Amino acid sequence: HMLPNQLAAQNAGPKSFYRLLDRSVSPGDLLLLSKADALGSCVPEEEYAKTEGMLREHLARYRELMARPGVKGMDLIAAGFRPGKAFHDALEYAHRMQLAGVDKKSAMAQTIAWLKQHGEQPDISAPED
Repeated sequence: HMLPNQLAAQNAGPKSFYRLLDRSVSPGDLLLLSKADALGSCVPEEEYAKTEGMLREHLARYRELMARPGVKGMDLIAAGFRPGKAFHDALEYAHRMQLAGVDKKSAMAQTIAWLKQHGEQPDISAPED
């Protein structure tokens, strides 16, 4: 709950905030806890307003990114790949691209390339988009 304030104090980049918010079960609640921590540490509310505004901007952008379509397992299956040992890692790779703002079409192409680079080949009987 203290990390958002620490990242703000360090003037960390958006990716750091997105990774933090992504690990949280409830990103909005995490920011509320951060505010409570700061105000409980005797930081005047007027001073915290700038930090809170920045944190809320990051949260809004994170939510926007997560609302966009992303590569899912069913997309990879439709492209001819079978779930296996590399599947989970490929989906994590695709998720990181979504956090970086990469559109689904580009992320899909890059994820397919990633799978092939890691020794996975699509079933040629399945249609590829």
